[in-house]
Amino acid sequence: MVGMGGEVVAEGHRLLVVKLPRELKPLTLKFAGEWRERCWRYLYGDEGVADQYLWYYVPEAARELKSNVRQYRRQIGRGLRPKWHRYTRKTRTRPRYRLWPTLLVGFYEAGKRAHGSTRAPVRVYLDKGVLRLTLPVGFDEAAYLAEQGWEPSARVLVKGRHRVVKGGKYAVVEVVLQPSTLVELHRLIDMRCEFTAQLVCKRRPAVKIIARREVRVELKLPLLALFCDLNSAYGLVVRGLEITEAGVRLVVQRRYRPPSHAVRERIAAELQSLGRYGEANAVRRRERSLNVAWEKSVVADLRKIIRGYIERGYTVVLLVDLPFADGLKGSRLQRTLLRVAERLGNVACFEGALFREWRSSGKRCPICGGRGEEYEKRKYACKRCGVRWLRDPMSCINGIVSWLERGAKRPDWRERALEWLRVKAEKNNGDLTKL
Repeated sequence: MVGMGGEVVAEGHRLLVVKLPRELKPLTLKFAGEWRERCWRYLYGDEGVADQYLWYYVPEAARELKSNVRQYRRQIGRGLRPKWHRYTRKTRTRPRYRLWPTLLVGFYEAGKRAHGSTRAPVRVYLDKGVLRLTLPVGFDEAAYLAEQGWEPSARVLVKGRHRVVKGGKYAVVEVVLQPSTLVELHRLIDMRCEFTAQLVCKRRPAVKIIARREVRVELKLPLLALFCDLNSAYGLVVRGLEITEAGVRLVVQRRYRPPSHAVRERIAAELQSLGRYGEANAVRRRERSLNVAWEKSVVADLRKIIRGYIERGYTVVLLVDLPFADGLKGSRLQRTLLRVAERLGNVACFEGALFREWRSSGKRCPICGGRGEEYEKRKYACKRCGVRWLRDPMSCINGIVSWLERGAKRPDWRERALEWLRVKAEKNNGDLTKL
């Protein structure tokens, strides 16, 4: 939970993905299979399968596996079969048995350990820009499992920027890191994060480096209050108020429109009606990839804003107005918007900002609080004050003002924001549509 006055806010994480060649998929799948087998054996009492190197996190994974088994048994008790069962699709939950290897991470520079564990199977050499992954197979077996396209040279397999070398009794995969990844890793190490890695192999093998940290936030000036209004039809609207001793300013104005899929949905429906299911699925995969790219762009932009203000000594608050579940149900953006909100909460916690879910209405007058009347689509006016505004941006402003009073318990900051709104309305003859 979020706290004030120096309390621990939450634990956030930052994810960096390092992709491996597709030809290493058989090798990584073999590692994943042995990992799951050891987890099952540990679950049934064989504690000797865990060690202090490759199998360090087996006990934690075994506990996760145990919870999945318990979930499956509850399904059977209710008379429900899992979703993947071929005879029925009626189920409420789906147990997840796919456990990927979780590994220790160590960072080295100039031949010395800079951060992390010395016995880590995932080692990042910051000065060389190389990641080395130790796999529990011999070099000869690795050469046999790897597909064609590798150039053998003594005890080294080379393909492009990737190499598989013999490291003692195990094979070691070497990957050259991108410069942007190295810069981010240096920054995360300076923040004293805790690191773990996970080897995932779905369509393509990848090493996920996960950085975690706990954040403490104290509400004080200067303050940046960001509000995100999520709408299933209009995407994401963001407004940010900067509150300082000198006054209040509107410093962030963003509208993130999600990609339109009307044409793609029509093409996919036509292809499916003609029986061309493969091509229809390819169009739908394109839709999902565009949605994921939009999510990443939104999160990256807001992360840049939050990080920049925190580095300048500001206290940053991120407020998100999630739509009601019934309002999102069945819409094309249901999963996309919920994923964006979840990722924004994690970004806020990791970067050191305060995160809250906060309800707000854009139909209320920002000056008197009365209910406005809609004179055009998503444009409102107040008969009492004569103020005009747009619904989505004013929902953000109203949310910030209400949080300052009821969430932050700072009525003096709220009065500053209201005075700023009154001055804006007087200067523009009651027109607040440009906020």
